[in-house]
Amino acid sequence: MNAKTIAGIRSFNRFYTGFIGLLDRYLLDSDYSLPEARILYELHHGEGVQASDIIDRMGIDKGYLSRILDRFAEHKLISRKKSAEDGRRVHLFLTDKGQKEFEKLDRASDNQLKQLLADLPPKDWQRLKGHMTEIEDLLTRKRVSITDVTLRTDLRPGDIGYVTHLHGRIYKDECNYGPGFEAYVAKGLAEFYQQYDPSLDRVWICEHRDRIVGFLLVMHRPENAAQLRYFILEPEYRGLGLGKKLMDLYMAFIKEKGYSSSYLWTTNEQETAIALYKRLGFVLTEEVPSNTFGKALTEQKYELSL
Repeated sequence: MNAKTIAGIRSFNRFYTGFIGLLDRYLLDSDYSLPEARILYELHHGEGVQASDIIDRMGIDKGYLSRILDRFAEHKLISRKKSAEDGRRVHLFLTDKGQKEFEKLDRASDNQLKQLLADLPPKDWQRLKGHMTEIEDLLTRKRVSITDVTLRTDLRPGDIGYVTHLHGRIYKDECNYGPGFEAYVAKGLAEFYQQYDPSLDRVWICEHRDRIVGFLLVMHRPENAAQLRYFILEPEYRGLGLGKKLMDLYMAFIKEKGYSSSYLWTTNEQETAIALYKRLGFVLTEEVPSNTFGKALTEQKYELSL
């Protein structure tokens, strides 16, 4: 990590700490410090939790936690109960009084956040939430699963431009294709939109947290042929089974619509995608040397008879 990146992260940390008031000792003018409020949260969401669980989740000092729990018990906010299976284990529960204190803090926290974001346009709330979740995922190395990704089959304003950008960025990073490839994609997507027939054509758009992360379309062609075009996935969403799912949907659609054949054009560099096409029965039928995308490569045509 270079110095500029480190400086940027530290700058954000200072801004965010100041923004939400993490330097204040007490939360929302209440009698609870931030660690105490967080412990009440853990007790509410983990009924019967053990002190060791809270230590693992918060990274809090054992002695410091013990003093806070003793204070909670003194004020009748929590109760302790020994495990029936192992008397050395003690489970922690909020009392009715503790539950009321948590709910009061929780409402106050919600109201405080609404006030802090009052000047932010509503359309930006989801955008902010998405970015914050992405930061959390990156720092905890949380792995996205295929169930986290949603699929839709309708084109919306902005989709054509974004999918064009997606191709330009990814193929530049991975294959060093030039702007000519992006222009090629833009032209093809415009052609698709202009001749779109919902009874014969289909798009599959993969989204995660309102961001397009994958795409595939089928385009009707003469002689009852279906062309597969613009199959792409963001790198971090590969290996989830999403590519196979898209291709399964593609195959089911063209069979349902009664197409007699399907074909696609790709390049010799797309080895992973080509392997998937071959497993589905596509065979190589044509090769053409090309410099269209800013480098020497071989364009390949794969066909499938149905």
